[in-house]
Amino acid sequence: MTIFCNNFLSNHRSYYDDTVLLLRQSLSGNVTQTHHENLFLLSGERFQNRVKLDWPNIFQEQNLANSYIHILGHASINGFLCVNNLYSTIGLWNPTTEELKILPPSPNKFIPSNLVYSADPCGFGYDRDTDDYKVISHVEFVLFIEHENWNHENEHRDPFWEIYSLRSNSWKNLEVDVDVPCSDRVDYLYLDGMCHWQGGGYLVSFDLSNEVFFITSLPSEIPSDRIFYEYDVTLVLLNVSVALISHFKYSSTFCISILGKVGVKESWTKLFIVEPLPYILHSIGAGKKGDIFFRSKDEELVRYDLNTHMIEELDVKGIDRSCQIVIYKESHLSINTINN
Repeated sequence: MTIFCNNFLSNHRSYYDDTVLLLRQSLSGNVTQTHHENLFLLSGERFQNRVKLDWPNIFQEQNLANSYIHILGHASINGFLCVNNLYSTIGLWNPTTEELKILPPSPNKFIPSNLVYSADPCGFGYDRDTDDYKVISHVEFVLFIEHENWNHENEHRDPFWEIYSLRSNSWKNLEVDVDVPCSDRVDYLYLDGMCHWQGGGYLVSFDLSNEVFFITSLPSEIPSDRIFYEYDVTLVLLNVSVALISHFKYSSTFCISILGKVGVKESWTKLFIVEPLPYILHSIGAGKKGDIFFRSKDEELVRYDLNTHMIEELDVKGIDRSCQIVIYKESHLSINTINN
């Protein structure tokens, strides 16, 4: 297994050439409890070079209004990031060129007055077959106002899935024959034409070209009924593979499993057991070439190197549960070349 692990870590090194890391840092005020998001570009061996980046203007304005900002996924796609917030604003953004494309509202947003449209974006990726960028979202309708004459049967609508196409600049509903879990957390990733997220005791994968779902049970050692309460599970992109970092909350041991094939539970392989890390709370994400990032009990960013088994604090404070590590590669590709 040691040889296999070493080979795993040495593969796909070129994927990370010319890439940097982005850190999305969530900060809450102690007095007013206002919330805002910072974005930093990290470089250097110990990420000592940190450059604060500005969010696009519309997200900056909404950020001042206490809105969480999230980057959909663990890596940029051809230089593009998908950014969304609690205001249901979704944008495709190229930080290099500062170009931003705000997605149009879904037609499903225009609904009966007693129901509120609530969309949860679960995936952003690239469809190679059509040279298109797509966003998949889970939609629910929430009761807003109830009155004596309100008829639940007339206005009730079941949850469903919809997908946005950049090339057509439009949304459409997806026909789904099976019950597909939406995301329980903000861990989403894209790899080789498929979007992935964790929903309950399952990994959900969506093929962007064929627009079909695949459901994979999580490894047997992760009991689905104890996730969140006793088990902490983080979905990451590790060395160009779909990986799960699992942690029993009452221990200091972290397990890392790699998925071999979507839809096949038995294809999970436990590659690494990281122990002991007594002052670590939970995993944040994966970086380049075998780096895993954790949040310490002091709310600092900690890096663990799977190659050397070395752990170090990076002097980045204010790390909370919702912080993100994103692999970014600069590109001057224009969003409008796809949209037009």
